[in-house]
Parts: sequence; structure tokens; C-alpha cells
Amino acid sequence: MRLLAESLRPEADVRFFDWRVALFSRYDVFHVHWPEHLTRGAGFLRTAAKSALFALLLVVIMCRKTVVVRTLHNRAPHEQGSPVEKLLHRTLDAITGSTIHLVPPSADGMVGLRDVVVPHGHYRSEYLPVEPLRRATGTLLYFGHVRPYKGVPRLCAQFRSLRREDLRLEVVGRPMNRRIADEVRAAAGDERRIRLTLAELSADDLSRALRDATLVVLPFEEFHNSGSVLLALSLNRPVLVPRSEASVLLQREVGAEWVHTFTGPLTAEVIGRTYDAVADHAEEQGFAAVRFDGRDWSEVAASHLDVYRHAARDGEGHVRSDHP
Repeated sequence: MRLLAESLRPEADVRFFDWRVALFSRYDVFHVHWPEHLTRGAGFLRTAAKSALFALLLVVIMCRKTVVVRTLHNRAPHEQGSPVEKLLHRTLDAITGSTIHLVPPSADGMVGLRDVVVPHGHYRSEYLPVEPLRRATGTLLYFGHVRPYKGVPRLCAQFRSLRREDLRLEVVGRPMNRRIADEVRAAAGDERRIRLTLAELSADDLSRALRDATLVVLPFEEFHNSGSVLLALSLNRPVLVPRSEASVLLQREVGAEWVHTFTGPLTAEVIGRTYDAVADHAEEQGFAAVRFDGRDWSEVAASHLDVYRHAARDGEGHVRSDHP
């Protein structure tokens, strides 16, 4: 969000969300990325309060006919919300003027009249540079927030069953809650080849972790879009992710040597086989830097400005005809 805001600011006045500003100030465009963050709190009372504020915000937006732009990071929230939240989000969808997809929403790449595809930007300017892989290191890396859908306990369990003394697994990331942290620790057990760092690393420390890795393994239940994948590729490290329309498109963009996929639950065999393929490529050919298409932040910002201007000119906050 900061990279996007900084890239937009030469042409737009950008403010990060604040309830007071959202409810009482005038603005041309309300751009929302994760609406569940606006309707969920720690505990029932905070969730109820935020839901009430969000309902009021929707009324304000409709009365002012403020343009709404929505970025869809995922097809649906990873953790299901309450019936009230679902109703509020359906109302938001109904008044959304334009939707930004980070990947094409369908296999044919077609989008609706008020939809546009704008790729997720890269992270090269934000982290210490990591040289492309020239030699296998023996380390597999998982990094990112640890949430149930990300499959980290299964990764640890499958790695434990992989009888390879030449490999190590590094797991880095802040758990969503104590329960998922305990599940990861239980799955790792006392395996000396697995190192758990269940905390959020600084940008520099994360760069060093990626530098020491041969392959980044992200065993999500499904793959649609992931900042972790883009970060790994930005720092020139191959990834292993579930096979999906989105991962196949990314594979076509950057090359099959960078994006490896698996189908069904992740297995020890897949982990070992993919590591060996990456190691062989590094030893025989080496890796150049990843080449992205349309992911510079200047390009991303220009596309967003086009969306804002078109939405403001054409929609002006009216209810979309394709919603009930």
C-alpha cells in the first residue's frame, strides 16, 4: 500500500484509511482493498462496533455518490465472516464502480466493462538486493504470515518424512494466533533439520533469509495472488506454489524455471523433486534475474489513475447494474 501511495502522490492526494476522515471528509474516490479489515475486530464488541461504523460509511458513500474502487486480492476472504459482514460486503460490491483484479478473473483473460487487470507491483526497491542463484544452498524457505489456509503444518510434516540429510527447512513468519503456532510446532516436532522463527522479520533479515534459500515453498490451499510469491521472485528466488490459473499465468510471464507448481496436497516427493530441479538448473545454467511484465510501480500507479478517472467520470457511485 505504501509503494502504491508513493507512486500515486505526484498525481493524486492519497490518504490512508481513517474512520474520521472516511465519515466526515470529502474525497473523490474510496479505494478499498480488504473490506474485512473494516468489519472485524478483536472480540465480539469491537467487531460489532466496526460493522456499525462500516454500515454508516456505506450510507455516507451512497448519499454523497462517492466513487468506489475495489481491488480484489483474493476470490473470497480466507477466513469466513458473519452473515452481517457478508451482507455489508454485498452492499459494498453493489455500489462499487470499478474493480481492479491483480490477475485475470477467468482463464480467457476477459473482464467486465467496469473491471480492469492491474498486476501486483514488485518489491525490488524495498529489500536488500539478492544475487540470482548460482549454487544450491540446501535450504528451503517458507516466509509470510502463518494462517490456516497457508498449509505450514503440512509443509513441516511432509518435510520431516523426507529422508534427506542434505536439506533444511526454514519457516519464518508471525502466526495468526496461538492455535496455529502450536500446530506448526507440533508438526515440526524435534526435527533438527527444521528451524522455526515464528515472528515477523525486518526487511533486511528477510532479504538474508531469501539469500540463503534455494527454493521458496508456499503450500497454500489455493493460489490466486500472493505478495510473498512476488517478493520471492523480486529477490530472484524460485517458488513452489499450487497449480492454478493464476500460477500458470505467472509461470508464463517469468518462466517455468522460476515458478514450479504442484497439484493436490503437497507431498515430500514433490518437495524433494522440485528442490533437485532447481538445484540442477542453478549448477548447470545458473539463474539470471527475474524479468517482470508491467510490474514497475510507475506503471501500476498510471493504471490506477486511469481507473480512478474513468470511474469518477462514468460511475459517480451509482449502483452497478450487474448486482441485485
